[in-house]
Amino acid sequence: MAAIKKRGNSYLITVSIPMNGDFDRQYMTWKIPASMTKREAEKEAERQADDFERRLKFGYNIDPMITFKDFSDKWFQEYALKQHRITTIARDTSLLKRINDGIGDIRLAKLHPQHIRDFMNLIAKKGMRQDRKYACQKDLKKILKKKSILIKDFIKDNHIAYSTFHKAAKGETISFPTVEIIASALNLDKDLDFKMVSGGGEYSGKTLIHYYRLISKILTDAVRWGYVYENVCLRVEPPKSRRKKVIYLDDKQTQNFVDTLTGAEEPFKTAMLLLLHLGCRRGELLGLHWEDIDFRNNTVEIDKALLYAPQKGVYIDDTKTEESVRCINIPESMLDALSDYREWQDEQRIAAGDRWEETGFIFTNWQGEVIRPDRLSSWLRNFVEKNNLPKVTIKGLRHTSATLLIMSGLNVRSLANRLGHAKTSTTTDIYSHAIKSRDVQAAEMLDSIINISN
Repeated sequence: MAAIKKRGNSYLITVSIPMNGDFDRQYMTWKIPASMTKREAEKEAERQADDFERRLKFGYNIDPMITFKDFSDKWFQEYALKQHRITTIARDTSLLKRINDGIGDIRLAKLHPQHIRDFMNLIAKKGMRQDRKYACQKDLKKILKKKSILIKDFIKDNHIAYSTFHKAAKGETISFPTVEIIASALNLDKDLDFKMVSGGGEYSGKTLIHYYRLISKILTDAVRWGYVYENVCLRVEPPKSRRKKVIYLDDKQTQNFVDTLTGAEEPFKTAMLLLLHLGCRRGELLGLHWEDIDFRNNTVEIDKALLYAPQKGVYIDDTKTEESVRCINIPESMLDALSDYREWQDEQRIAAGDRWEETGFIFTNWQGEVIRPDRLSSWLRNFVEKNNLPKVTIKGLRHTSATLLIMSGLNVRSLANRLGHAKTSTTTDIYSHAIKSRDVQAAEMLDSIINISN
């Protein structure tokens, strides 16, 4: 039974819990509100003591003083780092910094739905994005030369994208995390040697949902681990997000894109062609090894992805989901293009000599190293602008492949398997535009067969 002792204007409540032949004593202090009478305070102290004892016996209130930040740190170390993918960990790290700035000092036991609403309303305001852009005021290439550091070594050692470094070297805008990396590596002053030139913006609905879901997940585990009774986030309406319009090329634009690729350099030309044929994700394409191509059976095995995270650099990971592991058929023409490309890569291997690194990847640079995901994206962006083509991204080429297949009559189940979607509902949601268009074609086809006007 709980022991209650009055101490000035508060009560000290002690509960002894049997544990391993001994007793574990837990303490709680309840302060008497000024408005309460002596009798009311005594009754409330007894109620507080009963509630405290009940919570302890059922595993609650392990630490009644723990703040959201304290628990989120514990959750991150004991759960997220062990269970989440590296890309998810990188995203959660960024989100948690902002979340803890907003509600981190609030005790879990005192966290209220209004705290969550206030935080979500705050970050939803225009100008709240932490996407400040900076321009370097120093000659980075000159500094590296003075320190006898090769640019390629600096980029590799500090996990900076090739395109990002050259943007910084030319005085173009870079993000603050990149500023921190360069400043630390070269002993530069973040405030004096870099100038903020822009910043702030509005978070997308998808990003707001990421914030909401992360808070809710942490609080769900706080309940499961016995720190609080309920997840107060469930009493807050989640943000709404509109699905972005799917950007893709139609059949004529696709043919024009492919024709223009004829004069493009390798390995990007073959990478874009294969991306259109596979309809795969960027990381899945760059994660392909030559052993994944079955030239005899005209298939490509997708079971891994090449990804990038600031803390880790470029690395190989499993595909996004178990359903993303798949075997895709490709035509002879694409296999011929891959054979030609392999001959080109062999020539690069001979030219590089001892500098060639045998990695087994299909798409590599001049010395056999993997191509960073952002390098592929930046190449496509520059290629499209240079040739005055319709704006399309790597994901847009995936959408193009899927849309063309739907318009050609491929059923949704087969398309979902080809794209690596876990659910056909994902496929129908994303490509509803093509499915509706296909349905119109079906109606017109029936009308030509079942002509009731005669």
